[in-house]
Amino acid sequence: MRAGFALLAAVLAGCAAAPPGEGGWKAGTGRAAITPAEPVMMYGYGARNKPSEGVAAELWARALALEDASGARAVVVTADIGEFDSAQSARLKDEIRRVHGLGEDRVLLVGSHTHSGPQLDEKTSYPAFFRERVLRAVADALGGLRPATLYFGRGEVRFGANRRVKRPDGTWWFGHNPEGPSDPDLPLMKVESEGALRALLFTYACHCTSVRNRYEGFYLIHPDWARCAEFLERERPGAQAMFVTGCGADIDPQPLGGIDVAERHARTMADAIGKAADSVAFRPVEGPLRTRHRRVRLPVEKPSREAYAAQVETARGPDQDFARKMLREIDAGTARSWADVPVAVWRFGGGLALVAFGGETCVDYALRLKREVGAEGLWVAGYSNEVGFYVPSDRVLAEGGYEAGWNPKVGRGAAAWQMAWAGFPAPFAPGIEDRMIGAAREMLRE
Repeated sequence: MRAGFALLAAVLAGCAAAPPGEGGWKAGTGRAAITPAEPVMMYGYGARNKPSEGVAAELWARALALEDASGARAVVVTADIGEFDSAQSARLKDEIRRVHGLGEDRVLLVGSHTHSGPQLDEKTSYPAFFRERVLRAVADALGGLRPATLYFGRGEVRFGANRRVKRPDGTWWFGHNPEGPSDPDLPLMKVESEGALRALLFTYACHCTSVRNRYEGFYLIHPDWARCAEFLERERPGAQAMFVTGCGADIDPQPLGGIDVAERHARTMADAIGKAADSVAFRPVEGPLRTRHRRVRLPVEKPSREAYAAQVETARGPDQDFARKMLREIDAGTARSWADVPVAVWRFGGGLALVAFGGETCVDYALRLKREVGAEGLWVAGYSNEVGFYVPSDRVLAEGGYEAGWNPKVGRGAAAWQMAWAGFPAPFAPGIEDRMIGAAREMLRE
């Protein structure tokens, strides 16, 4: 009996000695430079017609590994690239599964969506270099696991504004719409070891598109305003900063300009994060870590054969070629009628949930989910795991315009190029917002 009491006393003493709030977490970080060593074709703007002409700032891939008290592990990867498309995502996740034993639900890949980074064109050597660097960062993060404490809080920043402007003819196009929906929310996760800041993850819903073609720096490699992560790392030695992109498909930074404007926005963001990290009330994040991953099927509108037949007669070049291809697929009954979009949910104990939508997700998804579920313990990201096309909300689909994927000349019967280049014959059908939100809510209850 005395031996039993002695063992119980030892266990209780050990529990009392554990640092408060640690909850059995371990964390590890890794990062690797992914700046191209030679000129590359750049991501994001169709107006670019030649390779990059230099490097204005380094690009980085960063990884954070987490392990809960049960030994379950997961990894977040962020990278200064336009997107992880389905092919890149599959190759990286397969390799991480093979080497480290982490399933698809245990790996979260998030691109910053900078429009001043390289294309991941498999005809060049860059994608292989990029994957090697990402895998190096992941290995370093998993190899560097040590006891840690996790905290979650929220700040606020407001340089992102809705970019959809209604024109006199009733159509919607790019502009600055300060009255339109946006999301100033700035979720923050702090990771500390032995009282020192180890990592800082943050989310904001805004395109990394500060640099535009009529301003200086259009052909220079740069992370855009996501360079705030580098600023934070310089100012907080030993800490790694990671941008987990928000649902900002219809949000642009304001103002727009050149590299100088991108740097100014990066400074604004770094200051906002630093202020929040030092002043807002953070709550300890408990375990265990439970992860879910699901693919949500989104229906595509039925394409109009008449619209594509007319496009064959009036269009030229790639548009005409695409119209002919769509006519062949419509006649053969092989035109794409749906798309799968990944949705991931990471639950941290019972107090915090990260919902990560795939695709270029409009701001309404984050606003609606926080409204329906409650914002306090919810962290919403977009551009996660696979991005290949816009995922418009019902509001955007009803209005039309660029993010909706309508062809501006013929309406819903044919796809605009942002859907067409992904192989879709028409925009998504109404109701996809309910499918995405419904899937996230179901996964939150699991």
